[in-house]
Amino acid sequence: KKRIGVACPPSSSSKSPQKKSKSSINHNVMNEVMIAGCEGMGYKHQVTGQNLRHTETDAAGYTCFGDRYGNKQSGIVTYLADAGKAGAKILPNCTVTKILKNKDEACGRYKANGVLARVGSQKIRVYANRCVIVAAGSLNTPCVLLKSGFKNRHIGRHLHLHPVTCAIGLIPKEKVNKAGRSKDDEGVVSILSRSLTGSRRGLSILHPAELDGSVLGWIGAPMTTVCSEFASGPDDDGYGARLECPSAHTGLMGAGLSWQSPSHFKETLSVAKNAATLIVLQRDRSEGRVRPDRDGRPQISYALEERDKRSMLQALCGAMSLLAKAGATHLMSSNADDDGFNLENLADDEKEEAVNNYRKSIVGRGIPKYTMSVFSAHQMCTCRMGSSPSSSPTDEDGELWECDNLYVADASTLPTASGANPMLTTLAISHMISNRIALRLKYEDDRLADVSEDTL
Repeated sequence: KKRIGVACPPSSSSKSPQKKSKSSINHNVMNEVMIAGCEGMGYKHQVTGQNLRHTETDAAGYTCFGDRYGNKQSGIVTYLADAGKAGAKILPNCTVTKILKNKDEACGRYKANGVLARVGSQKIRVYANRCVIVAAGSLNTPCVLLKSGFKNRHIGRHLHLHPVTCAIGLIPKEKVNKAGRSKDDEGVVSILSRSLTGSRRGLSILHPAELDGSVLGWIGAPMTTVCSEFASGPDDDGYGARLECPSAHTGLMGAGLSWQSPSHFKETLSVAKNAATLIVLQRDRSEGRVRPDRDGRPQISYALEERDKRSMLQALCGAMSLLAKAGATHLMSSNADDDGFNLENLADDEKEEAVNNYRKSIVGRGIPKYTMSVFSAHQMCTCRMGSSPSSSPTDEDGELWECDNLYVADASTLPTASGANPMLTTLAISHMISNRIALRLKYEDDRLADVSEDTL
C-alpha cells in the first residue's frame, strides 16, 4: 500500500500521479445529491480517492472521452511516458495476432520467444529473448492466448463483468440551490424542451421549465463519492453492490433509459439536465466466457445469476429511497416496463409509503432479459491466478502454466471479482508481477555473470 499510494506506484515522469486530498475534492451536483440522500437515509458513504488533478473543472466530466491535458493522470502520461524515457519502443495501432513459442527439447516445455503483429497492412515479427508479457485486458488477453494455440481449459472462462443498472431521480431547482452548486445562467431550457408535454402513461414528468435546476450530470468530476450501504449483499457474504455517480452524458443516459415509444423517450431525455443518475455496481458471482470469433474478435457469453439479481434489486431499491430523500420529484429505472413514479404532489407523510410501494414494484418486475438495461463496468478474471493448472491458466507469478517466459499482467489475472472498482487492485497485481519478473531476470543475469567469471 505504501508503494502503490492512491493512484499507482511511484513514477519518474514529470507528470507522475499525485495524491488528491479528500478534503480538497469538489463534488458536482450529482455527487452532492447522493451525499444528501445518504445522510438523510443514514446510509454508509465516503469520499473516494481521486486521480484527477482538478475535480473542480467542468471538463473533468469529459475525461471518459479523452484527456488531452492529462488531468486524469492515466497510464498514457505516466507509465508510457516513463517507458519511453527508459528506451522502450511503442508501436501505436499495433494488433498482436499470435504469440510465438518454441519447444525446449531438453525439458520438453514450450518457451515464448516473440509475437507476430500487424500495423496497418504490414506484418511484423517481434523477437523476445527473455519473456513476453500480455496485458491486453480481460477480453482480448484470453483471445490472443487461444489464437496462439494454448489449451488450458480455464483460459477465457470465469469472466466477471461488474454488472450495472441505474436509478434516476429528477431534482427540482430548489434542491439544487440548497446544495449550493447551481448558477442562474445554467441549464437554459431549449425551445424543443419547452414544446414537450408530459405524457408518461398518465404519470406526467414535470415540465422542463419547472425542473430547470440543471443538475448537469456530465459536468464536473464523476464518482467522487460512493455509497457502500449494500456492499455486503443480501446474504452478508461480501457479494453486494455499491452506488456511484457516473459522468451521465446524454448518450450514456439514453442507453440506460427505458424505451416505450419515440415520444416517451424524447420527453424523458429532454429533462436529462435535471437528472441525478446513480449506478448500481454489483460484485458478481455470475461467470461468463470469452472466446475469439472467426475474425479473432472477443465473443462474450454471460448470464446473471439469481443471487446477483437479488443483490442488484436490493441496492436499486435503496438508490430510489436515497434519491427521494434528497428531494427527487420523479423516480425511474432502466426497466422498459417501469412507468416511473411521480412524487411531486405527495405530502411528506405520504412519500415514504409511496416510495416503498414503488420499491416493491421494482422487485416484482425483477431483472428480465432484454427488458432491463444492464451494463458492464469492468471485466476481470479470464486468466485467473491459481495454485494449479487444473484450476487456473496462470500461477501466482502471472506465468502461464503451459509455457515458460509467458506472463499475463492485467485484470484478467484476478482470481475473483473485486469488491470495488478494480483499478488499484489491477495496478497492485501488475506491479507485483513486474517486480517478480525483474527479480527473475536479475537472478538469471547474475548466474550468467558468475558462469562467465568461472570460465575466465
